This record gives sequence, C-alpha cells and structure tokens, in this order.
Amino acid sequence: MLDELRWNDRSRCRMPSLQRQRLSSRFLIHSEILMSTCANTRREVVELLKKTAEIKVQRAAYDAALDLAEQAYSLAQGLHAPWPQLAAYRLAQLLLRESKKSLEDLQRINALFETASQHGTRLLGPLPQVYRITVLHRLSQMCPDHSSRYRTQMERAYNDAIDAQTFPGRVDRETSDRFQIQTSNFNLVELAAFGFDLPYERLLGLGTRGPRDPGLPNIQGGWVLLSQDPKTAMVRYSRAFAENELASLLEVNPQSIAFRFDSGRSEWKKGADATWTNVGENTLRWIAHLLQSPGTPPREEANDLSLRADWFRQVKRRAKLDLCRILNDDSLDPFRDNRLQLPVPIYGILELEAVRWS
Repeated sequence: MLDELRWNDRSRCRMPSLQRQRLSSRFLIHSEILMSTCANTRREVVELLKKTAEIKVQRAAYDAALDLAEQAYSLAQGLHAPWPQLAAYRLAQLLLRESKKSLEDLQRINALFETASQHGTRLLGPLPQVYRITVLHRLSQMCPDHSSRYRTQMERAYNDAIDAQTFPGRVDRETSDRFQIQTSNFNLVELAAFGFDLPYERLLGLGTRGPRDPGLPNIQGGWVLLSQDPKTAMVRYSRAFAENELASLLEVNPQSIAFRFDSGRSEWKKGADATWTNVGENTLRWIAHLLQSPGTPPREEANDLSLRADWFRQVKRRAKLDLCRILNDDSLDPFRDNRLQLPVPIYGILELEAVRWS
C-alpha cells in the first residue's frame, strides 16, 4: 500500500486534482494511523527500558528486569531506528549477567550487540562492539574449531568500535548528549566480569544512572520529535537521538516534510534527498504549536500575552506562504480549524527552549 501511495513531484503534477486529493488523503490517513501506533509504542518502550535500569528492580529480581527488556525488544521490532538498536543493546547487557550461559545464549547475545551497532547510526558509541568483543572471545573458547572465524569477527568489531569512537556525530561528544543506560565506570567493571568470567552478584543494582541523568530518553533531554500525532512529543531525549530518529523517519517516508528547530537553526526540507534550507523561526513555531496542541490558537499559548493579535495574523499568513512554497501548491489551506492540514506527513525535531514566542 505504501508503494502505491508514494509519488514524485512530477507525476503528482500530472494527476487530476480530485484524484490527487483522494490519494493525498489516503496517504495521510494511513501515515497518521502508523504514527499514532508508533507514538504509543515508543513511549511504552522507553518506560520499559527505564524500569530495567531501576535499582529496586535489579536488586529485587534479575528475572523481572530481563522480562522487561524482552518486552521492550519485542515491541521495538515494529519501530524505526534507533529503537530496535537501543532495545537490543539493553537486552544483551542483561542476558550477559546470567551466571551460566550456553553456546546458544552467547550466540544470541552476540547477535543482539551486532544489531545494536547497525543502521550506521553509532548512536551508542563504541560500547556495543566493545561488549561484543568479549562475547566473541568467550565463543572462541567454547568452539576452538571456529576460533579463527571468531578472531576475524573480533578484529572487525574492534575496528568498528574505533570508528564509532572517532565518529564526529557520536552521542558521547558532550555530557548532555550521552546515551548510556549505565555509568561509564560501571561498564568497565562489568566488561572485566564478562571477559574473565568473574562473579557478577556484587554488581547487581550498581551502575544505574540517577533520576536526573540525561542518559535515557524522557529523563532530562531537552528535545522532542513532532508529527501529526501530538503523543509523539511525549518522549524527550538528546539532540543526537532526535537527529537520528528524524533521519530514520525520512528513510521510511521519503516525501515527507522535515524540520529542525533550535537556538541556532531554523530549517526544513521536503524529501529525504533534498537540501536543508532556512525558514523563518516563527513559521516553525506556528507549525510546532499546531502539532503539539492541535485545535488551540497559538496566541493563547504565548508566554507574552501582550503580543498583538494582528502580529499573530501576520505570522500565520507568512507560515501559510512558506508551506505553499515548499509543497508547490498555492491553493493549500494548511491551518483549517487551527489544525495542520497537509497532503504529506511532517516530522520535526525541536529544542523545547526554542519554541517560546517572543
């Protein structure tokens, strides 16, 4: 169905107007249903992953934390990157804590860490590959006949870890952008336990991040993803995670409008392969408001209520012109009933501080 609903600008221009409207409506309805489902699933995955990191869960029952991680991993399979990668990483970490691991267990853990490194995102930095090296080492010891094959995989994982460490967009380039469920020092101790088969009992409940730590989504991040479903914005996270998820959504919906808005950027584009272009900050503020609070006039949400109604009308008029221009459709009426009415999906990442009216 999605293939049927995707079209390029040239073929769109040749369609009769009524047919184009019907096709646009079908595409948007289907997209909104998918995004609504994804928004609920994203939030559930985040909550499950947060629970796996709670000290009381880890100390009380390892099996309970593992079950939560399995649930998160299963749910994440229906989402775009980087959610499956993050869920795989957390599940692999917990599976490694089993005191007795069979060959099949280690092979599954190896596959999970490999998944966590996929999609070219390097969102988790070098950690998945570093953990994977210890698993491959254990596999080579259990299967000496295949030691050379595992050695080759270890060297490949090692090189990938170096690439992830030097990748300019890695999330640990600054404290506010780190995306780790456990503290760095704890990861080192845990790796020693895994690599040398040392008792893990004393580590249970240690290394988890505090409630105000920015490592997990929805704890302290200042960024949100916006879409036609307001529930999408319920998950807060770092800029690096937001950029990654926006890129994944553009891969899935290549004809969408995408925007990025923070204190230093106000830009958008239509299409995954298009070039980012500057757009007025108030245009994106208007769009962001209607995505977060559909049906509510933006003026009612302004911090400075002294702003005049005629000034908001000018902002609205300019935003309409900008949308007509990027969609190449002068007949567009995008703000009916104070809701964003577009023929294509729209996704944006937003630094919450930037959206305030001034």
